[in-house]
Amino acid sequence: ALPARMAANVMFVGRTGDGKSTVSKKVAAHLGCNDVSMFQESSGASSSVHHHGIVSCSAGNVTIHDTPGLMDSAGVAQDEANIRMIVEHSRRLRNLHAVLLVVNEQAPRFDDGMQAAVNLLKDSFGPSILSNMGIIFTRADGRKNQQQSQATAAEFVALIARRTGVPISRMPSWQVECHPESFAALGVPADRIEALRAQSTTAFSDVLRWAKSCSPVDTSDAVIGEYVERQRQRAAEQEAARQRQAAEEAARRQQAADQEAARQRQAA
Repeated sequence: ALPARMAANVMFVGRTGDGKSTVSKKVAAHLGCNDVSMFQESSGASSSVHHHGIVSCSAGNVTIHDTPGLMDSAGVAQDEANIRMIVEHSRRLRNLHAVLLVVNEQAPRFDDGMQAAVNLLKDSFGPSILSNMGIIFTRADGRKNQQQSQATAAEFVALIARRTGVPISRMPSWQVECHPESFAALGVPADRIEALRAQSTTAFSDVLRWAKSCSPVDTSDAVIGEYVERQRQRAAEQEAARQRQAAEEAARRQQAADQEAARQRQAA
């Protein structure tokens, strides 16, 4: 249980353009934050948050942290800079209660890049952070029911377990539609729009309840991990250097053997 005087730090992480800042803003408003205008929504493949750092908003004993989008169009270098920002911010917080992975339900991609990013978070905070992760599916317009959504979440969890090497079996997941009012222009009935709004409001409450129930993960000694691609490159460079050293040593031994053979021939 969460001690009354300890704020629950809840961090939102996801691909740029999947609705991470939008859902962060909605959860912050649901929490009761007075001013949520600092949350900048992005619909493209370039994150608007990374220009301003991490956006945080507190109410009661919960603090929402909206992070720069991953898989940014600026490339891996920008992703690594964003992860560094996330880790350094978390180190200053000293603990995290929950990390919410935000995924667009209409295009639920959890490809190699996102898997690498989650693995990077695991390397930075330790494997225990995976037990404090949940998945929020945004743009849940009703075309996928809860069972289908949970099946997709299970697929993602299997990918994460395989990539990180940590035997996790499940993560909680929720479906939200942050702008149900936009469906009115498409002729969607008012009762259906209200149902989407009510579903999302319930999900926001459940997310906050779950986050506050999580045991905090100590992030005061967090280290900045490296992308698998960078690790592989470093390992390849080290192997190449080892082979060069071995070749040079073999050449020295051969030279010494040749010199010894020459000396023996001269002595004979």
